Amino acid sequence: ELKAALQVKISAASDDVTSLEAELTVLESKAKPLLLCGRPSGPSIEEVAVLLVEVGDALPAAHERLDAVSASIGAFVDGAEPELKDFAQGEAKKLKLKWDRSKGRFTRTKAAVEAGRSQAAKRSQLENEKIRALVVGALRSHLRAKEQTLEDLFKATDADGDGFVQQADFVTLLKEKCGCDLAEEKMAKFFGQMAGKCSSSGGSEKGVTEEDWLKSLRIYYKVVDSTVMTETISIKSAVIRRLALNEVFEALEGPSLDDSAGVQRIRGKAFKDGQTGWITVAGNQGNTYLEEGGNLFKVIKETELTSSFDVGTASVVRKLKEGEYLELLEWEKKDGSGAMRIKAKSKDDGSIGWATTVSASDFVFLKMV
Repeated sequence: ELKAALQVKISAASDDVTSLEAELTVLESKAKPLLLCGRPSGPSIEEVAVLLVEVGDALPAAHERLDAVSASIGAFVDGAEPELKDFAQGEAKKLKLKWDRSKGRFTRTKAAVEAGRSQAAKRSQLENEKIRALVVGALRSHLRAKEQTLEDLFKATDADGDGFVQQADFVTLLKEKCGCDLAEEKMAKFFGQMAGKCSSSGGSEKGVTEEDWLKSLRIYYKVVDSTVMTETISIKSAVIRRLALNEVFEALEGPSLDDSAGVQRIRGKAFKDGQTGWITVAGNQGNTYLEEGGNLFKVIKETELTSSFDVGTASVVRKLKEGEYLELLEWEKKDGSGAMRIKAKSKDDGSIGWATTVSASDFVFLKMV
């Protein structure tokens, strides 16, 4: 009679294990295409989005089922009478082997979802960067032709002068004045990203503020050959200071032609110390001094994003994984240990904090791209 009662509990646990195994087999099968993300034969962005919702949303319940079934196996062993303990443990061992297979399926499914999410984020980021490059390129060409700054362009596009640029005005600017042939829905998508950055005065609803207009459209240059910053567009004007290799600055104006020397120059603001002046893009002998970029860093070795500059007192915002990209917010400086650190924003999730570029022992964590 005792054994019959125990057998009922074992049968119930066995049914639970069988049901769990079937559920996770289906879930694992659905998740497999996510492992092909980023490959030519892989699923489309739309298919990935559907799978991430369908499979990803099912994972928490599957995890709870795993725990519940494990508990039911343990329960009939713990509740068995002493003379039936060996029998109960033997039956539990068989069920545990099946449970382990189910847990393996769960682990593989979870890994596939994480891989899919990572690839989807990278695809989205790449698409956004392509759109931004086209939009900013069109606007820069327009600015050069009109000899305007981004500030001038904002004021000209803010039709009613209320401090906000509207989507319709932005699309008109790109299509009719800049000759941008980007699809209108992608222009609208880029505008939405700019508006989403607005944090004051209800900017995301009213349109784009000047502050976020500048944040979204600014261009950066890095120094690729030693040169100097001067006070005016003329290369013969007074030197403000020499620029170091890989130094980064924001372009405020230009490129514009210095007629006296026949070279293109840019007025920029240095990240390092905030100084403003004119810098030559390329010499008339073919030397290149500046290249676009320098505001992005790639994580080449896992490190931490911290809440403040001082590692000793800062809390960890999160781990930075290899391959992630960070947008530079404050130029690197040396901390008390001798490590070089920057303030940056993750391109993956928008997290902001401080990260070490190079340790005191010259170990490289982040590399400028």
